[in-house]
Amino acid sequence: MILKKIFEFTKTMSFVDAIPVTEHHYVKKVTFAQDQDVIEIVDNLTELKKCTFNRIKIPKFDFVTEGKTVIMNIQYIEGTVLDGKSLAFFKDIMWQDLVQSTNKIAPIAYDPGNFIMKDNTLYYIDLEDIRASTVQERTTKYNYFLEHINRKS
Repeated sequence: MILKKIFEFTKTMSFVDAIPVTEHHYVKKVTFAQDQDVIEIVDNLTELKKCTFNRIKIPKFDFVTEGKTVIMNIQYIEGTVLDGKSLAFFKDIMWQDLVQSTNKIAPIAYDPGNFIMKDNTLYYIDLEDIRASTVQERTTKYNYFLEHINRKS
């Protein structure tokens, strides 16, 4: 169980061949109630580093732990959160590349706020919602999500 989430946005500037390069990141600190929750997310984040989801990208990230807190340094993707129109365009891609994924872990929450679109590329940004699950479990969650979205329309 998550006890607390804290977000901090950072901007770093470096020079490559005398040209300034600016990068934006956000630091997400997630504090858990149980040690087992920390172990699980660390295992998932470690596995995520090895995964690809075809057309859906995961921002670059690294992480450390401090007690029951996992601190993730995540590349900030400056783009647009999915809305109804873009969701309709991407829902088949989400189905094929996330729900039907053969990875050991995959996203299990399909809320539009978990996705950022930049330059016609879709990013999944809620890293702690990526965990071990079966295709059947993801299918159930995805279908529930679509029913919920359709009721709002």
